[in-house]
Amino acid sequence: MGDRRGSEGKVDGRIVVVALFAGAFLLWGIVFLTGLNHRKGRGDLAVGDGKPARDSTAHPDSLRAWISRLPPDWVRVTFVEGQGFVILVPCYSSNSTLSLRRPADSLPQVDCEYCDSLGRFGVLGIGKDARDSAWELHLHPPAGQVRVLAVNDSLLKRYPEAPFQERLLLWIRPRPVAALAPADSSADSATVRTSATSDTLVFVPSQQENEFEVLRAEDENPEGCGPQAD
Repeated sequence: MGDRRGSEGKVDGRIVVVALFAGAFLLWGIVFLTGLNHRKGRGDLAVGDGKPARDSTAHPDSLRAWISRLPPDWVRVTFVEGQGFVILVPCYSSNSTLSLRRPADSLPQVDCEYCDSLGRFGVLGIGKDARDSAWELHLHPPAGQVRVLAVNDSLLKRYPEAPFQERLLLWIRPRPVAALAPADSSADSATVRTSATSDTLVFVPSQQENEFEVLRAEDENPEGCGPQAD
């Protein structure tokens, strides 16, 4: 999946822009579908034979038991315009991978490797929605939203070319963006303000890795990756 030559991957700017735009579109689609399911079941306090529509736990033993029902290893897939979802290998790094760990003497953990600033986080709680089979993992320290979604017919119709199976894991994380504020006549220089947007990382179970095409940043850039910056 590429040489592990650094923990911070660098991708050609054009690929980054397209991937971010496509990721935002993906997030909109998934949020739309999830909202549709929630609206359909809104107001229902129970489903089926009277079971609660939502269940949750924060007990370490229950958390480990619930986590054991999910695939332990995941690999990131990225939407690239014109090619769909691929395994995108950046320059000087490897594609992102994620593991759900269950240490016997502590809380479950989410461990994300080659995920920029993300690393290892404890799982303080899990919520499950019976209406759309979505799981939400509550992390410590807080690092955005981790959701595990069931792959349903609506999702497959929206992305018919994507070989999704069974489950998707989404990590929706805040991304601070610095921008120059308008200069104030009373100030010596422009101030910097920070606005929050989000990045969405999409993962599939690692056993499905071979279902996706591998796209290397160095192959997409006519000049290759170039020399690695210090």
